[in-house]
Amino acid sequence: MTAHESSTLAVPPAGDVPRHVAIIMDGNGRWAKKRFLPRVAGHRRGVEAVREVVKACAARGVECLTLFAFSSENWRRPSEEVTFLMQLFLKALEQEVGKLHGNGIRFRVIGDLSAFDPVIVEHIRRAEALTAANERLTLTVAANYGGRWDILQAANRCRAEYPGEEITEELLARHLSMHFAPEPDLFIRTGGEERISNFLLWQLAYTELHFTPVLWPDFGADALDEAIASYRSRERRIRPHERAAGREPSPAQGRLADPPGRRMLKTRVLTAIALLLLLLGMVFFAGSAPWAVFAAVIALVSCWEWSRLCAFRAGSKGLYLLLSGAIAGALAVLYLRGPAGVFANVAQASFVASAYFWIFAVPLWLGLQLRPEPWVGGLAGWVAIWPMWSAFVVLREAGPWLLLGVAALVWVADISAYFAGRRFGRRKLAPSISPGKTREGVAGALLGVLVYGAALGAWARTHPGTAAALLESFGPWLTALAMLALAVLSVEGDLFESWMKRGAGRKDSSGLLPGHGGVLDRVDALMPVLPVAALLLTFP
Repeated sequence: MTAHESSTLAVPPAGDVPRHVAIIMDGNGRWAKKRFLPRVAGHRRGVEAVREVVKACAARGVECLTLFAFSSENWRRPSEEVTFLMQLFLKALEQEVGKLHGNGIRFRVIGDLSAFDPVIVEHIRRAEALTAANERLTLTVAANYGGRWDILQAANRCRAEYPGEEITEELLARHLSMHFAPEPDLFIRTGGEERISNFLLWQLAYTELHFTPVLWPDFGADALDEAIASYRSRERRIRPHERAAGREPSPAQGRLADPPGRRMLKTRVLTAIALLLLLLGMVFFAGSAPWAVFAAVIALVSCWEWSRLCAFRAGSKGLYLLLSGAIAGALAVLYLRGPAGVFANVAQASFVASAYFWIFAVPLWLGLQLRPEPWVGGLAGWVAIWPMWSAFVVLREAGPWLLLGVAALVWVADISAYFAGRRFGRRKLAPSISPGKTREGVAGALLGVLVYGAALGAWARTHPGTAAALLESFGPWLTALAMLALAVLSVEGDLFESWMKRGAGRKDSSGLLPGHGGVLDRVDALMPVLPVAALLLTFP
């Protein structure tokens, strides 16, 4: 199959990443309505989502991205909204094209431009000329476009250029608006509607379709990854007439010699092994001071990554990190050199504050989908991160196996949720926050934790110690309830960080850990669990 041959003639080669992704960006108005905002606020937020998706596609190796920005039917909207959309389009052309060019992205616009203001058309032509030689990604915006219009204008052009000749499929395809790009491998529509709405009618003949309830302003890198994962799971079948013509695909078709997904898995496994060995070494062999410093490094790096999610200005970010360092120093002095009992009281107060924060504030925060001011988000980060540091210290003093037991509960919940969601996941848990999470996955996490608890109880009966004493003092029913509550908190911690990352337009908190993102991405579920677990130690 040649680069731009019709998919009705040959099956497109499939790979881990689709070459061409086409998206109907639906849901801006509903996103604004849910927040009691004017519709134009949804369109503004939609532009931010475009930035994130373009960046994510380029990072993942997608060659072409086509966005349905304004259909020929959109002229029927209220005149005020249409006027605003035109102004927003012009502003985006003025502000974003230079960034696209700087990142090696080619910009194209398809559709009937005759209805647009000449100023907009001029900006479009300049943008296309400026970026014409770029090859990293081709970003195509469909504006005043309709699939039927496209087919009709192509047929008319064929008839005008080749009068009296038969119009073949190949001839018509060369005159379509998207003749310069391969046909889409993956079509995505956000907002919950399940139709293609007169978009690329010709080109979508054999495209894989993915519909998501996520509204476009909330669609980001995570939702894109979910769509690509759905694409990977599908088998692109050979057409009957190809088999009859002897054009069977090669055994290697659709497989890469060394797929990026496999390389990423190897990287993730190697990084995970290295981190686990480091953690076990520190937990069992480090003294109190080295362990406190190790935990403080984790907390400080987490604060740095959190500051990246809070949209601080340069000066404010520096101040936030300076204050984070001061908090680390003060806590370390209290722990290592402070008067007897003072650190214990401070830690206990931080655990109580953390419990209130995660049990009451965070659910409200996520339910209302608040976008905080930078310093409000920064303060929330401190409330989430520093009690975790204190819990690292307190739980390890209570016993290395106790700390690892609590951490293992989080890992069991996470792994169980992953496999249950992958196998049984149907109903989304919070699609606008973390599209990959399902209610079935959460149920799997709870079930996995109960199995873990039963196994832990059986082990504790034959291995006396701190853990066994705790389990005995709580009793089986209260222990099960506490473990289920900790599992729910682990999911909440993951969702909270996902919400902050979505607001910052980031997939990962940083790239410090190869294959795993940032430190915060590894400890997000521990932030609520460790302080609450440490608090529970005071109850027996």
